[in-house]
Amino acid sequence: QGLATGGEVGSVVVYVAESAPKEIKGMAMQTISVGTNVGTLLACGVGSGVHALLGQEQMRNYGWRLPFLLASIPALYAIRNVSTIEETNDFQTVQAMGVGEAHSQPSTVSQFGMFLRDTWPQGLLAICGIAMQLSISYLNGGYNAEWMELQGVPFTAPRV
Repeated sequence: QGLATGGEVGSVVVYVAESAPKEIKGMAMQTISVGTNVGTLLACGVGSGVHALLGQEQMRNYGWRLPFLLASIPALYAIRNVSTIEETNDFQTVQAMGVGEAHSQPSTVSQFGMFLRDTWPQGLLAICGIAMQLSISYLNGGYNAEWMELQGVPFTAPRV
């Protein structure tokens, strides 16, 4: 999960930021975070389900491999389809300009300043959304093991 997230999410963020229509750009960007969290939740569910079906001993012997095998299905689908994605217009424009002309564009700092000036309400909403997402992730990771033990569910992973 960490390898996939580190390798793909960064490029997905750039692609969506460059290709999404302005009217839905914020929603499209937030969909990445939601999708990542839903995927993590599903992965935890699959891991817990396999553990419940096999038991502790079989899970230690060979069962830990099954979630990886199941995860290979969407991974292979993504690898197959990533080559069909077209380059964004922004990328094609910079590529066509060449190196010298690309540097004549406004700097990233000035573009960021213009972005903040023009979209500060949406930016504030995005910051609040990210803060809420991080709070939920922290609470889930920090207290999930303790809650499971209080409910009588054996939880053998190390606590955060």
